[in-house]
Amino acid sequence: MSELRKIASWRDYLRLHCHPLEDYIHEWPANPPSFREDVGEYCKEVRGLAVRLLQGISESLGLEGDYINKALTKNGQHMAINYYPPCPQPELTYGLPGHADPNVVTLLLQDDVEGLQVLKGGKWVAVKPIPHTSSSTSVTKSRSELETDNDNSQDFR
Repeated sequence: MSELRKIASWRDYLRLHCHPLEDYIHEWPANPPSFREDVGEYCKEVRGLAVRLLQGISESLGLEGDYINKALTKNGQHMAINYYPPCPQPELTYGLPGHADPNVVTLLLQDDVEGLQVLKGGKWVAVKPIPHTSSSTSVTKSRSELETDNDNSQDFR
């Protein structure tokens, strides 16, 4: 067996489709009882933030504020919740493999663990969380949607 086959992805995750909310919320877990209501409200707030960010990006490019959002027509939204439990053999595991997010904007709620990495200059570099905060939000662009310069594109993991 090759070395690559011996390495495992060691995570649990929950992925939820969130927009349009009324199309997907019935598929979400019903427990705990407040899950759908609480997470639904969170998804609405995050979507509002993303729309405001896209407006700012449009305006910074000299476009009408709603230009990018309108160009996306029926754009979806999903949420992925990743949990990396302690592993008895961490040298045989990895989190997520390197990838480019397929969305225009990714909003990441990061805790104090340096889990997010970017590929820069051929090396994976950890993105340090903002210290002394309960969480930090990092906004990233997806090169598949907003790439403007191949030499500056980055992958994420």
